[in-house]
Amino acid sequence: LICSSVLSTFFGPETIETSSNLNWGSYHGGTGSLVEDEDGEFTRTGVAAWAKFVGGYIVVFPALDSLAVFPLCTISLGEILLDAWNGEAASSTEVGWKKRTAFRLLGCCPQIVGAAFVSDLGVIANYAGLATVLSYTVCPTLLSIYSKKALDNVGLSAVTHYQTPFSRDWVAWMIFVVAIAVVMWVIVSSAMEPSS
Repeated sequence: LICSSVLSTFFGPETIETSSNLNWGSYHGGTGSLVEDEDGEFTRTGVAAWAKFVGGYIVVFPALDSLAVFPLCTISLGEILLDAWNGEAASSTEVGWKKRTAFRLLGCCPQIVGAAFVSDLGVIANYAGLATVLSYTVCPTLLSIYSKKALDNVGLSAVTHYQTPFSRDWVAWMIFVVAIAVVMWVIVSSAMEPSS
């Protein structure tokens, strides 16, 4: 909230981009001068090299960050999919490189195909955020609830050294319901946004 308030005050609420880093493309750091062209448009000339570097770095940083993280995520996802496919029948170390490569490609292709059809970074961030909400809230709460049930079914105690007052089932269900509500809100609000 603070970040968005500062950015909208600095860049103006009408001109702010959905991805705030794109606003820094015209950063001038107080250098250069405004020149009016024939069409009445104002452009800034004589901007210092350091200001261009700072603005360019901020614009490019999310892409560089994603470029560094993408292989880590897709390789991990590919390994998880491979292990899920194999079950307990075989260790993933016993699988040939062709099968491992196929599952790693399966882990990275949906993002690449999706990016070919959606170029708006704001929409991509909304849906990527859904995956984060699901993986950080929904999956752990369901894991907590169903692992307790599984332990009860085999006659083992679900109480551990790590038990807290927040380890109760009602807390897990509350987190689950709030997370699903957030996911639904993001889907509906993204669908209702006017396309540009």
